[in-house]
Amino acid sequence: MRILTLILVVFAIPIFTFAQSDSSEVNARKAELETQLKEYERQIEEFQGLVQGKQKERTSLERDIALLNAKISSAKIAIRSRDLEIEKLSIEINQRSQNITHLKGESAQVLASISDFLRRINETDNLSAFELALLYEDVAEFFNELESLGKLQDSLYESLLRFQDLKETEETAREDLRVKKDEAVELRAIQQLQKRQLDANEKEKQNILKITKGEEARYQSIVQEKQKNAAEIRTQIFKLFGGGQLSFGEAYDIAKIAERATGVRAAFILAVLTQESAIDGAIGANVGKCFYNTPRSNPSGTVMKNDQKKDFLAITGALGLNPDTMPVSCPITAHGSYGGAMGPAQFMPKTWLLYEDDIKQITNNNPPNPWNNSDAFVATALYLKNSLDSQGCKNYANQNQKILPYQFLLERCAAAQYYAGGNWFKFRFAYGDPVVDRADQFQRDINVLSGLARR
Repeated sequence: MRILTLILVVFAIPIFTFAQSDSSEVNARKAELETQLKEYERQIEEFQGLVQGKQKERTSLERDIALLNAKISSAKIAIRSRDLEIEKLSIEINQRSQNITHLKGESAQVLASISDFLRRINETDNLSAFELALLYEDVAEFFNELESLGKLQDSLYESLLRFQDLKETEETAREDLRVKKDEAVELRAIQQLQKRQLDANEKEKQNILKITKGEEARYQSIVQEKQKNAAEIRTQIFKLFGGGQLSFGEAYDIAKIAERATGVRAAFILAVLTQESAIDGAIGANVGKCFYNTPRSNPSGTVMKNDQKKDFLAITGALGLNPDTMPVSCPITAHGSYGGAMGPAQFMPKTWLLYEDDIKQITNNNPPNPWNNSDAFVATALYLKNSLDSQGCKNYANQNQKILPYQFLLERCAAAQYYAGGNWFKFRFAYGDPVVDRADQFQRDINVLSGLARR
């Protein structure tokens, strides 16, 4: 066999196939999880529809027990759904990791082949092309093999580049999946807060049944005793999302200004601004307890992302405030994300500047202050108005209004957008629904304050 032929035979172009991590068992589990997740979403929508329907009925023991049961069932399904989603994402991340490991091995193999290829070619460099040609009886065969040798070298390099590109693609996909998993973990944290409410609902249900013994007249008597009057509602504590508190009456008075200017109902504005039971949990725990330049450990850096700092300094500078002492939200360290949101409205500096002129026109504060309640309430209302008017929320409400009321769907979407921006759809149940439910509770209190409560 000729020298060049020997080299051509020794080197074969590797053909890549992904690691066999996609076993039939793993694929079956992924398909099962996907089916269950879709079914859970359908059930959540169904229970929410039941809740909306029951809320329109006259207060009765049967109605209120049905409401509690629906909320309890919906919360249980939502938590189970999130666990399944995290499991599914973990499986996909593991598959990507196996593919990346396999690609690293393939790349190393190709590099070794290229190295050996060059070494063998070098061994023939002691002979000139003329001397090599003399070893062949057929000169045409020599030049054909010489050309094939060049093609082989090119193919090896192309294979290496292809493996590297595939590896980068897999790494990007894995990172995207990790971000989605972080979001799912965040959702589960929110839902764990709701589970505390779920436990309270269970106790409330048992307590109602124990006290009333199923008698409607006795239940109506209890309801009347528990009804709040205007004085009680006005003085109850209203906790702001960004820290601090007002009486409900004070908060409502500020929210009415924002409502008149934007058309967004005051109850909905207040529902978004409040952190209520979340003060000890995922939503409220990291709000207003850090400073913009405080170091963070995971990953290294500062609380506020660098591209936000210039605007933050411009905002505090215009207000004559010391940026080092103005509180902002802390990062969620489990996710490695940044903090830096300001005041009750929890706007990031860049976002605040986008709304600054509109806020100024309504409150006449120049410049508006993110830590000022009236400015913050108006900022929240303006953001919500944009979401409520957005084609995305309107399309979502139109497409699903056979299941749930249009306004509920519209506000669900807007609330989720306020929390998660473009990723709102994933947070529509975990964040959107509790906000709209809370808005309805506030609306009942507002109706009492306005003398509109149902007799």
